[in-house]
Parts: sequence; C-alpha cells; structure tokens
Amino acid sequence: MHENAFDKLTMLIQQVRSWLSLALRKPSFVANYYDALGNYIRNLRDPSRPQDAATKNYVDNLSEGNNSYADNLFSRTLRVPEKINTLPSSLDRANKIPAFDSNGNAIVIIPQSGSASDVLIELAKPSGSGLVGFSHSNNYNPGMVGEKLQNVVYPTDAPFYAPTDGTSDATTALQSAITHCEGKNAVLCINKSFSVSDSLSISSPLCVFAMNEQCGIVSSAPAGHAAVIFNGDNICWNGGFIRGLNQPSSSTIRQDGVLLNGNDCVLDNVSINGFFAKGLHTSNADGSGVGIRDYGTRNTISKCRVEYNKFGISLEGKDGWVLGNYVSNHYRMSSEAKPWDDTSNYWDGIVGGGEWLGVATGYLIDGNEFEDNGQSGIYAGGNGGIFAKNRITNNHIHGNWNRGIDFGVVQRLANSDVYENIITDNIVHNNRAANIWLAGVRDSIINNNNSWFTDDYRSMFAGNFDACVCLTLADGGEKAAPTGNQVNGNRCKTLESDDQISGFTLNITDTARGNQVRDNVLSPIGEAYIPNPELYAVNNIDIPTEFAFTPQLIGGSGVTLGNSSGKLTANGNVFSLSLSISAQSVSSPKRQPDNRVYTGA
Repeated sequence: MHENAFDKLTMLIQQVRSWLSLALRKPSFVANYYDALGNYIRNLRDPSRPQDAATKNYVDNLSEGNNSYADNLFSRTLRVPEKINTLPSSLDRANKIPAFDSNGNAIVIIPQSGSASDVLIELAKPSGSGLVGFSHSNNYNPGMVGEKLQNVVYPTDAPFYAPTDGTSDATTALQSAITHCEGKNAVLCINKSFSVSDSLSISSPLCVFAMNEQCGIVSSAPAGHAAVIFNGDNICWNGGFIRGLNQPSSSTIRQDGVLLNGNDCVLDNVSINGFFAKGLHTSNADGSGVGIRDYGTRNTISKCRVEYNKFGISLEGKDGWVLGNYVSNHYRMSSEAKPWDDTSNYWDGIVGGGEWLGVATGYLIDGNEFEDNGQSGIYAGGNGGIFAKNRITNNHIHGNWNRGIDFGVVQRLANSDVYENIITDNIVHNNRAANIWLAGVRDSIINNNNSWFTDDYRSMFAGNFDACVCLTLADGGEKAAPTGNQVNGNRCKTLESDDQISGFTLNITDTARGNQVRDNVLSPIGEAYIPNPELYAVNNIDIPTEFAFTPQLIGGSGVTLGNSSGKLTANGNVFSLSLSISAQSVSSPKRQPDNRVYTGA
C-alpha cells in the first residue's frame, strides 16, 4: 500500500518535471532573459511596441521595403564603377558646376560667363528675380508675373525710366507713365523725388500713391501752368509732396500747385508748398501762387499740409469737402512780417470764391487749422463773387495777421454776395485785427463759436496792434448792411482796453437790421460796442450790459455818504443791481409835510 503510493507520487513528480522542461525559462533566478535552448518559438504576433520581439515575417517585409527604396534611389543616381572622392563642401561648391579632372575625380568649376549654366546659377541666387527683364510696354499672358506687375506702375520702370537725380527733367517720363496708367486702369506709385518743368495733366480716373513723405515732385512749371492738373473725374492723389520753387520775392516766377478741374476727386495727405506769385492780381491766368485751387464738384481736400504758399486753398467749385488740413504761409517767419496790405506776398489760408469774381457754394470746411497767414484764416467776398450755403465748423483759427474768419461784401450784386453760410463750433483766437468779421453778410448762422484774446496777443503782434474784436457785424462795400443773421451762443473774451489796445467782445454797425443776437457769453461785460440804442430793437439784441454809477441819497435823509459805488447789469429784461455804500455821518431825518420819512431811493 505504501509502496504503491510512493510510486504514484514519483510518477507525478516526473510528469511535472516533464511539463516544466517544455516551458520557456530563465537559466537562473537572477537572469534577466529567457533561454529557448536552441528551439524555435512559433505563433508569435508581429511587434506593436518598441520592445516587442520581431517575427521573421515582420523583418522580411521591412527589409523588402528598404531594399525597394534603396533600389529606387540607385536607379536615379549617377554612378561610377569604381570608388570616387566626395564633392567639396557647400561653401566651396556654391555657384559652381561639377566636373572631373584627368584622373576622373570629382571637382567643381566656375561656369563660363554668359553661358546657360552661368545664367541659371545667377537666376537661382536670392537676387535672381532682379535679373528678370520687365517692361510696361510688353504684353504678358493672364496670370503671369509680368501681367500682375503691370497693375502698379513706377515712373522708374521701363519704358519710362524717369530720372531721380533731382535735377534732370522727368516731365516727359512722368506724363508718359500717367497716360499709360489711364489706359491700363493701373495705379501710379511715386517712388522717388522727381523734378518737372511743366504741368502734369491727369485726364482719366487714376489713383496716384506716394510711397512715403520723401516721394513727390518739385515743379518749375512756368507762369499759368499749375504743377499738377486734374482734368478728369474720379482722380485720387494720396501722400508725398508737391513742391514749387518757393520764391515769394521773385517778380518773374508765378506758380500754382494743384488745380482740380474735375469732379469727385480726392487730394489726401499731401504736402503742398512753395507756390508764390508776387504782387497784386486781378486774374489767375498767369498764376496766383495758390497751393490748391478747386473748380470742381464734390471734390475732397483732406489731411493735407498746405504751407509756404501765397494763398493756401482757393475754393471756386461746389459741394466739396475741406477736412482736417493744416494751412499756413508762416508769415511771422518771413522777412516781410508787418500788417498786411495788397502788395504783400503772403495772403489768406482759404479764399472762398477765389481771388476774383469766383463762386463757392455748398462746401463743408471742417476740422482744419489755419495759423499765421499773412492775411486772414478764411476769407470770402472781398474780391467779389459768391460765397454761399457753406458750413464752416470745428476749425481752429489763430495768429493770422488780418482776421480769423473774414467775410466781406464788396458790393451786393447778382454776382457778388455772401449769404446763408453756417459758422459754428469754431475756436478763433488771437488774430491781429479781429477774430470773426462779417461785413455785409446776410442770412447766416454764427452760433456756438469760441472767440478770445489773451496776453499772448501782445507778444505775437508787438508794435502792430489792432482792435481786439471778438465778433463784428460790419458794413460791407457800398454800405451793404448785415441783415438776417443769427448770432447766438457764442463765447467771447477780449483784452481790457489800454493806451495800446482797444478790446471789444461784440461790435454791431449802425446799418445792421433784422439780425438776432442772443445768449452770447461776453467778457468783460460792457465791452460790447452798440453805437445806437435803436439797434437793440431792430436786431433783437439781448446781451449783458453794465452801467457803473455813484449812488446818491435825497436831501433830508440825515445820511451823508462817503465812498460809495453802484453797478447795474442788464441782460434782456432781467436787471441786477449791486451797491456799495459807506455812510460818512448820520443825523436825525427831517420831517416832510406828509409826515413820511425819506431815507433814500
């Protein structure tokens, strides 16, 4: 019984040992690998992770792919039957072609100049695109680079080749480029400073852009020829400069800047300066020294710097916009600086209606600055012509040598009048003769303007003072009266009058009729000049007025006054009284026959 059990146990142990001999085992318990003892391992999955065992099939497929790729590369490789040296480094072989010496070794050589290899190498350089020929006179297939390049024209491009040395005449080249752009609907890009000797004329829709503020034209165009003329509609010039010869004292040089003959044109962000014409004029046919002259309809002049010209801007069109410009001829810096007269070489910032019998209607003049012009900031009417239905708003007008806003009718005729203009929300200060001067103007609105003088006036115009008048309704020529105007809500502050300066907040002429003057804030009170009390009624004038007086008591009051004063302020039908009374002595009052005691009134 015991022997049988022992035999059974021995058999089981032998069987387990037999099974263990079939397992994949480590050679010892400290080993970090398994030993297959020279046996195959079958039914193993292809690897999926980096440390998985690889099957024969997986390795065969990978090797086959690598061999196929290598064979493909070799089939496209230039090979030699024997061993060959390597080519030189990239630095040594740059811009060269491969060759073989007498021993068959690889070398690199410089290609023959002008050969196809040389051309291709030069084109492959980063600067190679600059070697490709281009001309605006060529025809390129749609979609090609040349066709796209023709959308923007530079005057220095072929076939124009405008000179850029600053002295050679570029007039013909620039005019050819303009004509080309008009026919191709292309943009003209001013990329340098060009010298021109005659007018540049643009007759069809065209956009002209200057690359930066150093790009533009310097014009020596003769008398009667503006530097640039817009003879067509929908023309735009943006940026850069248009410059004249800047000869204010010359008696022979008479230049104008930009002439806008077309409609719906735009002059934007351009510096226009140096256009003068010496002496008095009654016609603009031979040049008047105007920076910009507008004859058209719906033209826009915006963000331009119009400086160092005899006149800044002349308006002789209609329904245009003058927006955000800076206009000054810097009169104080000139050798001429003195009170203006008609022999001056420095005139107005804006001339409404032109210099002689022009018409300007429907303009919006907004957000501009007019400073230090030899005559007035904005001027209209004095040369005849019509200035009507324009809006002058939000402008800053200061330091001009005649007046700030200066409208005057020479003689009220069918072709000479200033009417129905709106002047609102402007800041007008320290102009030499007056800030706002409206002579013979009719049916206009002058509301909510700020007009003042400060002590800076004394240093600006030392020795050349005039009356410091904030706002005036004056007679025009031939006694043309100011009528039907509204002067409301303006704020006026003038200087105290002294032995050098006469200061007035408001001045209204004897002939004024049918005007409304109300709700204006005047300082100092009492510095308004209304020469005739009748004017209050015929003009609906309501302004603060002050009267100073010395108070007196009726006899018998028993009070003797010392230093006493009184002030009566009248504002429409509201009166205020201020008294300062000092009693020198007091005694018993005398009884009057009616038994009442009178102690003063």
